[in-house]
Amino acid sequence: MKKICGLLLFVLLMGCVSQEKGVIQSIEDLEGRTVAIPGKATVQDFLVQKFVKEHGLNVNVVIVKPPEMIAVLEKGEIDGFIAWEPYPARAYVDGHRILVTSKDIWAHHPCCVIAVRDEYLMENNDVVLAVLAAHIKATTFIRENPEEAVRIGVEFTEMPQEVVEKAMETIEFIYEPNYDGIKEYLQQLLEFEYVSSEDVGNIDSFLGEFINSDYIAEAVTFKCSQGLYKTVRIGYLKADLHQLALFVALDQGYFEEFGLTVELYVFSAGPEEMDAFGAQDIDMGYLGAAPATTKRLNLDIPIVIVAGVNNEGSAIVVA
Repeated sequence: MKKICGLLLFVLLMGCVSQEKGVIQSIEDLEGRTVAIPGKATVQDFLVQKFVKEHGLNVNVVIVKPPEMIAVLEKGEIDGFIAWEPYPARAYVDGHRILVTSKDIWAHHPCCVIAVRDEYLMENNDVVLAVLAAHIKATTFIRENPEEAVRIGVEFTEMPQEVVEKAMETIEFIYEPNYDGIKEYLQQLLEFEYVSSEDVGNIDSFLGEFINSDYIAEAVTFKCSQGLYKTVRIGYLKADLHQLALFVALDQGYFEEFGLTVELYVFSAGPEEMDAFGAQDIDMGYLGAAPATTKRLNLDIPIVIVAGVNNEGSAIVVA
């Protein structure tokens, strides 16, 4: 197999068995190893691409669903994985090593966002504002009530308290979109040829339409109008602790406070959730900025980012 500096080689997992275990003690030890990611065009895929390029490594990459990553690692079928929290923390508690956090790869990098279908946004401004107002309250609750937030995180992820506490150490919970970070994402996605310059056009012009911070600014002072009793379909990723604010809002009754009934739709990764946006199966969703951007461009799925959810909160784990 030809090796090129900074190359990610996508290979089939079946039959790919690590020959050595427990020998990865440094970044350089990842040379020639096999690392699992949740999927192509995920935030974690982007982070590995960036990491490999910066360190001049040749790494084989396979796709494994995050709930299965620890088991696959323990079978010796991979040498490491990158995933969103709480899976790295779960692996750490189980005795595995966190080689680097995503903060080590890119400090304050954007991760999850709230997106909404264009058509839904135009027709349901009040609902979008209500969802964002609940999101702001939930994010503030997490920051001000960490112990209670851990309790809700345990229920949401079905992980032990020790795992959730460890995981939350690495997550920055936010609600304003990380415009500069998403712009850097887009520049890197162009470099990695995940999207084309023809589809993007002028970067600032594209982002000016793709990211709308006006709604989150207005939501800070939003008050529920009389008679706002509507249902909204919201997508999220299974056991993704980045999206804890969604479940805090449910637990604390913030959606009801703003006159909403929420129908939840769960997905295994962001690209799958974007497909649901394309099929108009969901109205709004919590998902990674990278799949939101790539599928918005490559498949012309009409969504707008209206809020940030978190920065950082992923890690590369080794046996």
